[in-house]
Amino acid sequence: MSERGYIEVHIESLDNSAPITPESVDIAEIVAIVSEIEKFLGKERPKPISYNIADGSIRHLFRMPIIAVITVGALLVEINKRDTIDFLDTEQAKIIDKWQHNAKDKNLRIIIGNSLNNSNLIIDRNTQFYLPQAKWIDAEVYLYGKIDKAGGKTNATIDIETKDGIVKVEINKQTLADDKENRLYKVVGVRARGKQNLLDGSLKDLKFIEYIPYSPSYDKEYLDKLIKRATKVWSDVSDVNAWLNEIRGREVIDG
Repeated sequence: MSERGYIEVHIESLDNSAPITPESVDIAEIVAIVSEIEKFLGKERPKPISYNIADGSIRHLFRMPIIAVITVGALLVEINKRDTIDFLDTEQAKIIDKWQHNAKDKNLRIIIGNSLNNSNLIIDRNTQFYLPQAKWIDAEVYLYGKIDKAGGKTNATIDIETKDGIVKVEINKQTLADDKENRLYKVVGVRARGKQNLLDGSLKDLKFIEYIPYSPSYDKEYLDKLIKRATKVWSDVSDVNAWLNEIRGREVIDG
């Protein structure tokens, strides 16, 4: 078997009136921390990963191939150095943000370390490892996927099953009623307008504009039409790249 090590999530209560031990941990909390570590390691995580809980307030121990320990250790070093989680993968940042909120709300000290002892990330009520404030911009998007559901009693929507999950698009009921084509459970293209998060690309408040031709093959005529439309929209922007960097909060570096 290849060399193995461990990642440790050590949780201490800073409230002397409410000490915590392995016996005080509910099974739901164990399921949550196991799921969080699995997500933190990503879809391509090495296997197998085993779990143990130990004394010392609460010590969650995850044993895994040493390459994963080294990778996480490097991330912890970088978080400490930058004193921010802005650079992390979105899923990783959400997990650290959740631990930060728990530390503040429950007066905990959470120490993430590893068997290499080369880095410890300490999270408590005084640290600020929160997700950056989401930046939403107006966006026009093109969605491709299978329509999983259509309709609704109040606000009608079409639910599109894309490669990134289900996306809801609000649509006028009359548009649904007048549609001569049965699109349910079929792969379609949809043009919609709404809000997009600049940090993680997520979408919200989407409203239907039109169905667009869907073909797995290249459609030059339709692409030319979109380019022409976009060219008019951007005609007043002298430097598109500089403008995009500005709204994303990035510094533009010449050269």
